[in-house]
Amino acid sequence: MGDVSDRIGRPTDNGQIGIIDPDCRLIGLHLYDGLFKVIPFDNKGQLKEAFNIRLEELQVLDIKFLYGCSKPTIVVLYQDNKDARHVKTYEVALKDKDFVEGPWSQNNLDNGADLLIPVPPPLCGVIIIGEETIVYCSASAFKAIPIRPSITRAYGRVDADGSRYLLGDHAGLLHLLVIAHEKEKVTGLKIELLGETSIASTVSYLDNAFVYIGSSYGDSQV
Repeated sequence: MGDVSDRIGRPTDNGQIGIIDPDCRLIGLHLYDGLFKVIPFDNKGQLKEAFNIRLEELQVLDIKFLYGCSKPTIVVLYQDNKDARHVKTYEVALKDKDFVEGPWSQNNLDNGADLLIPVPPPLCGVIIIGEETIVYCSASAFKAIPIRPSITRAYGRVDADGSRYLLGDHAGLLHLLVIAHEKEKVTGLKIELLGETSIASTVSYLDNAFVYIGSSYGDSQV
């Protein structure tokens, strides 16, 4: 058992974020404004000594690890001092205990963007969920579609290749988001309303067209 608190630092306004590199190279924690805490794994899967990296972006809305990167890479969704929202990527250099500028970034997103969904191989990249727009972004592609104004509360991946996702919003509506692609090339996004459920806190696709909707606001449902 370890202590990841710091004596200095202002706790984040948007809540604590804990993420694990998909290749199990490290754990990342965003607990304080301007700091990203790294806890590396050794070759035996044991945790090594944690360290902090300075994070330029102060108003962080979400952080996720990207799939398919040779070095651990995070994508950061943040808001600047003019209330515009952007995403930026960083490689985590474990030896230097610092960030290296990542493979891509994207400025001026939907003003309501607040959720990142990392997409697994073979497509990779990230989905950025906003209140009026959904965007797929990677080093080689940028695709966007408008949506009816909504606030997405939860999501669940349907397929192992990350081509379909279930999205549950603040009104209890359940949508299916599809990433259209030809082999590894993303060609567009499609979204379809499936129906109404309890307001979702968590969405888990089970199998054979069954979905579990966990709700803090009403009855959970299958």
